[in-house]
Amino acid sequence: MTSIELNRWFAGLLQPELFESADPSQNGIQVDNNGADISRVAFAVDACQETIDRAIQAGAGMLFVHHGLFWGSAEPVTGIMYRRVRTLLGANVALYASHLPLMRIRRSAIIGVSRTGSGFQDSSPSASGTE
Repeated sequence: MTSIELNRWFAGLLQPELFESADPSQNGIQVDNNGADISRVAFAVDACQETIDRAIQAGAGMLFVHHGLFWGSAEPVTGIMYRRVRTLLGANVALYASHLPLMRIRRSAIIGVSRTGSGFQDSSPSASGTE
């Protein structure tokens, strides 16, 4: 699945458009990859350097975070921000952020998402009625 396909899938689940006026974060893809297929997504709270490094070590093609790199208006990509963006681009890892939209859904809906041969599916206990 590409980052564009994942972006569509996450947007359908999270509905970020509901929060556009209330959420200054840049929900969605913040840093893209080169269009390569993504078979592993790492999940974390913050897009700090350690999180980015660990996602790369784990072989993730995308890092999904609650607190992304970009908030509100554009900011300079210098210093720590440059290092984070450079690391993502150098490893061809996309960064997806979801702030308020992520808070409206149940934790198990994200944790229970698994990759199948045909795409992603919700394998959380609530999806199977076993919760």
